[in-house]
Amino acid sequence: MLGVVENKVREEMEVIADRAGVKYIFNTVLDPQGRVVKAFFGDIRQAFRAGVEISRQVYGIPAPGRTPIVLASSHPCDIEFWQAHKTLYPCDMLVEEGGTIIIVTPCPEGVAVTHPEMLEFAGQSPEDIDAQIEEGIIKDKVAGALALAWAKVRQHAEVCLVSDGIKAEVAAKLGFKHADTVEEALDRAWARLGKGAGVTVLTHGADTLPLLPEDG
Repeated sequence: MLGVVENKVREEMEVIADRAGVKYIFNTVLDPQGRVVKAFFGDIRQAFRAGVEISRQVYGIPAPGRTPIVLASSHPCDIEFWQAHKTLYPCDMLVEEGGTIIIVTPCPEGVAVTHPEMLEFAGQSPEDIDAQIEEGIIKDKVAGALALAWAKVRQHAEVCLVSDGIKAEVAAKLGFKHADTVEEALDRAWARLGKGAGVTVLTHGADTLPLLPEDG
């Protein structure tokens, strides 16, 4: 739901805040260097949405449209895929249906140190993951929710990791492809999609909000 301000999760959070008696919030918008751009205090709905507008100015990047291939660095979320996965969502906004997302990420700590069980189910279909969450088979619902989000991206596009910290066999358990180099990943994508397939590059994929023409 990257970039979607009015959504079911936000709606539920605000209902819970109302029931708990929360009247005000204090939020900040930071720049990529962690410096405060602006602070917002006030009504939980109005202050949040005012902050969203400033955040879009800081992190929003105009994009001309979707391309068959999106190549992105996970920087600054590099330590493990539990953090680096944030790169998937701007890439998903930018890639054409059936295209290829290539994520370049070091991930020295692998997939998720605190959620190792993800490898047991993350590569399954969205329907299977969702059913296992509902049935209580997947008990870690936070991990299940992330695995479900990754699976939905895979429905839209092929995902290839270029990572020293996540080897090919582990990437396969996540339902992803793996390449040793960016060149190898691009060559595979062009072999599948055609040599003339366009590429969009994100240097800071984890903290970029693509602004597409349809977003106004």
